[in-house]
Order: sequence, then structure tokens, then C-alpha cells
Amino acid sequence: MEIEPLRTESSITYANPDGTLTEESTTGPVRVKDESGDWQDVDTTLVFRNGAVQPKQAAAEIQFSDGGEGPLAEVTEGARSLGLGWDGPLPRPVLDGNTATYKNVQPNADLVVTALPEGFSHLLILNERPTEQVELRIPVTAEGLKLRETADERLLWESADGKDIAASPVPMMWGADERPAANEPEHVSDVTASVEGPAGDQTLVLKPDAGFLKNPDVTYPVTIDPTNTLLGPLTDTWVQDAAYPTSQRGSTELKAGTYNGTERARSYLKFDTSRFAGKSVVDADLRLFSHWSSSCSTDNAGIQVRRVTSDWDPSGITWSAQPATTSVGAPVSKVAKGYNATCPGGHVSWDVDGIVQAWADGQPNYGVCLAAVDETDPLTWRRYRSSNYVDGSHDSASEPSLIVTYNSTPAVPANLVVNPLRAEASLPTVSSLTPTLQAKVADLDAGSTLTAEFQVEPDPAHTDTTYTWTGKTAQVVSGALATVQIPTSAAVPDGAHLRIRARSSDGVASSAWSGWLAFRVDANAVLPADVPQHLQSGATDTASPLVSGVVTSPNGGMVEAQFRLHNGATTQMLGTQLVPNGERAGFQIPAENLTTGGPFAWSMRGCYAGKCSAWTANTAIATNPVAQPSASTAGTSVVLPLIKATVCTDSETCTGTTGSTLKVGAVSGKNWRGYLKADVSGIPAGATVVDAKLQLTELPPT
Repeated sequence: MEIEPLRTESSITYANPDGTLTEESTTGPVRVKDESGDWQDVDTTLVFRNGAVQPKQAAAEIQFSDGGEGPLAEVTEGARSLGLGWDGPLPRPVLDGNTATYKNVQPNADLVVTALPEGFSHLLILNERPTEQVELRIPVTAEGLKLRETADERLLWESADGKDIAASPVPMMWGADERPAANEPEHVSDVTASVEGPAGDQTLVLKPDAGFLKNPDVTYPVTIDPTNTLLGPLTDTWVQDAAYPTSQRGSTELKAGTYNGTERARSYLKFDTSRFAGKSVVDADLRLFSHWSSSCSTDNAGIQVRRVTSDWDPSGITWSAQPATTSVGAPVSKVAKGYNATCPGGHVSWDVDGIVQAWADGQPNYGVCLAAVDETDPLTWRRYRSSNYVDGSHDSASEPSLIVTYNSTPAVPANLVVNPLRAEASLPTVSSLTPTLQAKVADLDAGSTLTAEFQVEPDPAHTDTTYTWTGKTAQVVSGALATVQIPTSAAVPDGAHLRIRARSSDGVASSAWSGWLAFRVDANAVLPADVPQHLQSGATDTASPLVSGVVTSPNGGMVEAQFRLHNGATTQMLGTQLVPNGERAGFQIPAENLTTGGPFAWSMRGCYAGKCSAWTANTAIATNPVAQPSASTAGTSVVLPLIKATVCTDSETCTGTTGSTLKVGAVSGKNWRGYLKADVSGIPAGATVVDAKLQLTELPPT
């Protein structure tokens, strides 16, 4: 069962029948809240809307041009926005899933823009070999941001105060021919990039290498990848030796291993694991979807998941500057999926219990690294889906996921009580041979249910019994009192000195034992409850009045209040309420009990373990029964004035008030109930009420 209050953009949590919780988290957002506050799955399917092209539901505000002049693509998150334009008017795009294609933006060249969950990427497709030098001049649009080149030739968006906000890898281009074992382009080249102009009026200038474009070995179409633009905190990326040495954070895949023994790839992922701090990890699995492997053979060195031990920037990581990792507790998978129909694409999982437990125990969470155990083994080449892989509507099956089942050790039980208990200066006295044991149990895990286990044994300060008993309560929710009664078959011996303790359990883990509570057994020790005091007949001008009084007992513990109604010469039992010693007990008399006869009066008494006080003196009740209307022939709306009354229910010093602001629930350290009576004189006698609404105005807290 899902625990909905724990749902986030990138995680969902379930309560398991055994008391554990399971959280499924991703490296990026898979759902967002709409304008009504309801969760919606990310859906980057593009549609024409509001004079632009927009994804149906993304994690940032994204829009593309629907043709003509103006920006090509923009992404906005909060007060920041950034985007790119195009040199000249654009044709109306052709939409397909999350891509928009602008045909022939240059001779024999198409522009393809793709919506990602938190940004966009765009490509220029050269369908034929160009006859002239190719140069792309892309206007930059930004609000509160500036584009600049880094020392390693990446493109970096920074804020006005110099903070890095978003980055893109080095612009690249590749031909259509592929390496069979790698399933990636055979010919790849960097694209020279520069940024011209001041902040607010910048242009990104790209100059593809003419030699690459003229190379007869390069097969067309050629794809030029200028940049990707992401504003969100996506935390998965990969780097690859010589071919892709800078972070590929905007990529739709993650790579690991090698296809030729020299070109190596590693992937880095980070999940939010803050919820597991201090928890016991029962099971943890890292799950990725493998869409390509270099073969179907499982006779390979395998891909290892290593815990990262130093910090890293998802945008700034490079092959030459990778964070440190540890192989301690690093699991390995040799599974191969995605090569052909014999081993089709599918999920691959790693058991990462030790890694997640290390984070839960306080080790810094810098994420994990995926790398081949032997980076010269060409059978280790793997390509997985990244968090950017969203082909239209969200598909949770393809997301990189961390699935963790965890548990909190329950708290030591509190408020240990044995009833019926009489508090005495020397030693508490239990007056029943089958007493009730109770304790408050609690657990930090939302939605968990708990039991309490009680142990009863001889008080070591005395030598009058060898009695022992152990028992468990039924399950209760966290924060509730867990209660069990010692059965008659295991009755405690009269006159014995005993002690009890308790511990709580969620079915997986148990708390430490509580301290001991010592008591003696005296079956004749129960005294009657006291006569109730501070009686009140609150809101007695209503059709269903509330009556109450404060009940006490020299035995302490819980006291039962009993209420009865007097109607002339007859007396009727109304009901009971069990409250802690010294608190106010109340009963609302049903209106049907006050419709005939009279005069009416009420009384109450207190009881403890079957021993009751005397009844209080009768207290008169003034009632105003509600007349039963008959059919009406007219349709009229009226506004009726109300008489207001507020009653305090739990303190002997409380008094009822009328005509004041209504108080309901816990207010100023006291518990309140409110009563209202309408002046129905404005409704014709015998009229039928078709519809009635009570309208109240909630005042701000004071």
C-alpha cells in the first residue's frame, strides 16, 4: 500500500505487510504537481499549444517555436530561463513524440529539437555532404544567466554572481555508419565552439571541421550536436575515454565497459537516500534497463557498481577528473541484454544492500559508479537507459531506479501501566488477579503497525512468588496504547510482589526493553470511585444537550463515568465514557430521549473496577425539541440567525459560554465542543426543508 504523503517527484514509498517500507526512487523527476496540486506523470509528448510547441507535462517550463521568427527553444525554472534561437525564420515543425523537426532550415539540413524532462537538446542533421564551409550562429536567450566556454571546451551557464547553473558537453558531430560491436557511430569529431557578445546579447558560434565533413569514409546524414540545455538537478551521466571525455548529462543513455579493449566508458548515478538515515536496510537493488550489450555471452568480467567516496558535479565530471570510488561491497553483474532477439533488452539489477547501508550509517552519499571489472574485456560493453530517456509519456520501467526496503527500530515503549492500579506511597497496588497491561508504542516509519510484548516476573526485592508470564498485544498504529489482559488461566497470585517491562516490535525489529515497573497484588485493595464533581449541563437549550462532570478515583488509572436520564417517575441508563483519573467525562443525550414526557433531569456516577460511587443529585434539563415539519407548497430561501454555545469538556474549571466565537477541538490548552441553534421561526410551520447549509467562517489563529 502506498504512503501517499511520502510521494515526491522522484520517489514513491509503500508500506509492506511485514512492517517494513519500500521506497522506489529515480535519479530525476518522473512526476510533477499540476496547477491543482495533483500529481501527474512526466509526459514530454509535444503538442501545439498557446502559440508554441510544448510538452504535455514536464518538470520545467519548456517551449519550442511553432514556426516563424523568435526563439527556437526555451526552458524556465523559477526566476531563471535560458534558450537558443535560430538565424532566420523557422518553418512549422513536424511533431513526433517528444521531437520537433524543422525541415530544410538550411539547404539539405533539418533541425531536430527534443524535449527532456527538465530541458531540451537539439541536433542539426546534414542530409548531404555540404559544398561550402558550414558555420552555425545560434542566438542565445537568457534571463539572469550568461553562457561561457570552460577550459575543457564545455559550455557553461552561470548566474550573475558567477555560480555554475547548468553545463553542456563539448559540441560533437558524427556520421551514420556504426561500429557493430558498440552500436554507436564509427566516425565522431568535436565541433569548435565559441561565444560572442556580452551577456544579454550572446551568440553561440559552431564551426564543424571541414575535413570531417569532406571525408569520403564518413557516411551521411551527419548529425551535429551543438548542446543540450538542462536546468534541473538530474544526477546521472557518463564519460567515455577519448570519444566522449566530458559529462554526457543530457544523454538518453548510460554506458559502461568497453567494446574494443581500449575505449572505456563509466557511468555515475546519485539518488536521494536521506530517508534511510539511521535505518536498517533490509534489501536494496539498483535497477537499470539495458538496451544494448556487445554480445549475449555472460562469460565476461561483468559490470561492477562501486560506491563513490568523493564529491562530483554531474555537469563537470570528465574522463580525466573522476571521483574516487571503493570496491568494498561492490556487486557485479555479468548479465547481457539487448544484443539481439536471443538476449533482448531488459532490466539488470545489482544487490547494493551494503552500499545503501553505508549511507544509512552516515557515510556521505556521493552516488555510485558503473564500470567494467576488467576494462580490457570487450564483452563488457553495456548501454542502459538514463533518466533523460522519455519517449513521450513516462515509462517507469526504463528509469534508473533504486529500490530499497528498510525498517526503523521501534522506540522503547513509554507510559507503562498496570490496571486496575491504586497508587500508594510505598508501592503501587494492583487489585485484580487478571490485570490489564498497557504501554504506548511508537515507530518513525510512516504507516507502521506495532505490537508490545510484556514480561511479568517476581520482584527481586521480595521472595513471595515464582510467577512469570509473557504475552503480546494485538497490532496498533504508531503512537497508540497497546493493551493486553492477563488471562484467567495465568492469573497472578494474590499477595505477590511482581514487576513488568515491555518492548515493541514492528514484525521485523524489536526495541530495547523498557525499565521495570514493580507492584504488589491485593485483590481487596480496590476502593470505590469518588462522586463526580463540577457538573455541567452545557448547551441545554439544544435538542441534544451535553452533560458532563469530573471523575476521580483513589485507585488512580482509568475511571468509568456512567450517565442516566430521569423522566418524571422513570429512570433510563444513557451510556458510559472511560477517561483518565481527574478528567472530565461527558455524554450527549440523544434528542429522541427528550421528545415526550418530562420534566427531565440527569445524574452521573464514577466507577473503578466495578466499584462505583453514589449517584450525583439530579440536575434539571431545559430542552427545546425540534418540531417535525410537514410538506410545504412554497419554495422560499431564508437565512436563519444562530444561537452559539461553546462547552469545555476536559477541565473542572471549564465553563460554557454563549454568543461568543465558537471553539472546536484543542484551543488554548483545553478541549472544546461547539453547539448551534437556529431560530426557525422564519420557516413556515409545516414546511418541508429541501436543502439546508451551515456556513461558518474560520478565523486565523491568535
